[in-house]
Amino acid sequence: MCRMIKSILLSQVILLLPAIVAMGANEAPRLVEEYRKEVPKQSAQMDAAKPRSIDDMKKDDATMEKPEPKEIPFYPKDMQKYNEMKEKAQKEGGERSSADSGATPIPLAPPGLRGINFDGVNQTTAGGLYPPDTHGAVGRTHFVQVTNTHVDIYRKSDQLLQGSVSLNAFFGYFEQTLFDPRCIYDHLWNRFIITAEGFPEADGDQWHFIGISQTSNALGAYWIYAINVGAIYGRDFWDFPQLGMTQDAIIITAHIFGNTVRSGMMTFAKARIYNGLGVTFNIWDGLWWNLTPPIVRDSDKWAALVCADAYAVNTGLYIYYLENAQNPAYAFLWGPYFIDTVDFFIPPNAPQPGTTHVLHTSDARFVNASTQIGYNLYQIHSVNFFGAACKWYQIDWWVGTALIDNTFWASTTSSDFNASIAANDFNDVYVTWSSTNASAGIRAQVRISGRRNFDPPAIGAGSALFTSPVSLTGNYDARFNAQRWGDYSAVTIDPSVANQLRAWIVNEKINAAAVWGSRIARIGF
Repeated sequence: MCRMIKSILLSQVILLLPAIVAMGANEAPRLVEEYRKEVPKQSAQMDAAKPRSIDDMKKDDATMEKPEPKEIPFYPKDMQKYNEMKEKAQKEGGERSSADSGATPIPLAPPGLRGINFDGVNQTTAGGLYPPDTHGAVGRTHFVQVTNTHVDIYRKSDQLLQGSVSLNAFFGYFEQTLFDPRCIYDHLWNRFIITAEGFPEADGDQWHFIGISQTSNALGAYWIYAINVGAIYGRDFWDFPQLGMTQDAIIITAHIFGNTVRSGMMTFAKARIYNGLGVTFNIWDGLWWNLTPPIVRDSDKWAALVCADAYAVNTGLYIYYLENAQNPAYAFLWGPYFIDTVDFFIPPNAPQPGTTHVLHTSDARFVNASTQIGYNLYQIHSVNFFGAACKWYQIDWWVGTALIDNTFWASTTSSDFNASIAANDFNDVYVTWSSTNASAGIRAQVRISGRRNFDPPAIGAGSALFTSPVSLTGNYDARFNAQRWGDYSAVTIDPSVANQLRAWIVNEKINAAAVWGSRIARIGF
């Protein structure tokens, strides 16, 4: 009884958090107040959008010549250090025990499957490229999945595929292959936002595209914007873009490779781009590697952006604070500031049963947007802990402290990677990730877990939504001596469920030895 009362009281306090934050919203975060490190910005003008309908896209898909496909690259910050840490991680070996995990005691109520679990697009239907970089978002009536190099729109009510076009046709651009797509749903303004980048053209121009649905209907018309990031960032290569938002602005970050390796960021006022208008937008350069934007679910004027850099001397987190992102004149970026955490390192690749081929597990970067609600910021990545394991954080971004710094896995002998996290307005948490367990004969799984806001401060092993029938041996990348796996996944909160106890996930699976597939599911408490 006492525990139940404590849980109820805690949940009531969490429900009040947005209101508490709003009371102090004009104050600066503690780190900004103590160490005012402003990052200089520039601005640029983006022309008015071009409207495009699904019919326009389908027509172009049928009639326009597609660019010659290119291999989808993976770029670590430092290839030599990447190889050294991967090799060290592979040699370390060892085995976890349940006592090693911060996930003790485990949550009382992890989310489970809620009636919908179906195949998304696969390598054959999406155009043949790999890895899929599968991503997507749930809206009021549709789920939109994006991959290399496709957009697929499913009706929520019966999971019927209602729209399917290439990324090139979606954005109306046919000069270069488009890749690294992202999709989010703005639950405040009821819009889908889809982004992707192209490979550089011969003259060094490189285009990043933004598509915004004109209504909540994913099958309706879109506003399409094109940004020449090649010209903005000195012809350096723009890669691994991420997509976030505040109440009033869209945030795009990316890795930039040139004489220096760093991150860049751009912000756009929703009031302009949601209406197809030209817009003055802000640009930042020279930022910390792996700058990751948040999905801000409340009305706070501050957005907290975190970086996970396993190549750094100090492997804690680095945080920036973005103020008034929507305002070209009064937007400010402060940072970086260091947040101390348990050290983390690049994970070893994931063994598969019955083959020497391993799955690529990336380099401990954050692969998807954070969730920011009240003072809490949630993020997750894959690290080395006797094999690849998932490490997640609940950060008090206002104070600049990691409240939870916790590692979990499917089992003591599993490899766990490609993880994404999302939280709802009540601080209930959902995660999805990929997992293999070669010693137990378990091929690549799509897994889910999470916790309610009144659970112990941990995430447990969760459950598998799908187990692949074969191992992957046909998506080989010689640079990494591994089978390329998706560099990200996605989990998004269902905006049509009032209590926000439903979320949708999309992640990679294996259809055949040389064919990736994807799985879409609805989960909840």
